[in-house]
Amino acid sequence: MKYDAVIFDFDGVLLDADKNSFKWANDVREQKARELGYEHDLEVLRALFEVEKSSEKMKKFLSKHEIDLEDLRTWEKEVEKEKIRLVKHGQLGLYPGARELLEELNVPKALISNAYGEATDEIVRDLGLDEHLGFWKAPSLDDIEAYVEQMKPHPDMILEAMEAMGVDEALMVGDSMSDVEAAENAGIDSVYIDRDGEKLEEATYNVETLEEVKEIVGVRPSQLPLSV
Repeated sequence: MKYDAVIFDFDGVLLDADKNSFKWANDVREQKARELGYEHDLEVLRALFEVEKSSEKMKKFLSKHEIDLEDLRTWEKEVEKEKIRLVKHGQLGLYPGARELLEELNVPKALISNAYGEATDEIVRDLGLDEHLGFWKAPSLDDIEAYVEQMKPHPDMILEAMEAMGVDEALMVGDSMSDVEAAENAGIDSVYIDRDGEKLEEATYNVETLEEVKEIVGVRPSQLPLSV
């Protein structure tokens, strides 16, 4: 199969942000929620991002747990700031081989993420990934209802990336079911990466390393940069 472009998820695929199941993010989320007067356990604070991706479902969830929308935005903004700080201090970074993969793939590349848009944009630029990407996008926290409606598995960001790059046959590389479902909803193939070897039968391809993505896309040795 010949692919015109490769679209990557960010956290857990290129960026090693999922350390200890995002403990760094959950610690910030829990602390800020406590400061705002919430006594919910962590599972409730995280569950919003696991519900069906629609603004109506989100409103019902918030109402059920008596969470104010602006308070939610406040503590998630703190998560966003912490992520930027950790990247700037080298405590979160790219997976081994991620930059090389972007350099070696000889097709247009894009990045889409359910992480927050403002942080994603800053981190992409700080890490110099903008040099290798034809498109990148993550929903903004400024409008949480719109954010939820854009999140994968909705295909909107994939379709926008393909339109921006002018391609018809793209490949989505992700590390979650929502990535695979977003690809299916957009009518394209998917790669599910799990470094522990778990597989998703719904994905077109299952891999354990980024190196394997090159094989799927069809990068041949003659197309790779010569070693100096």
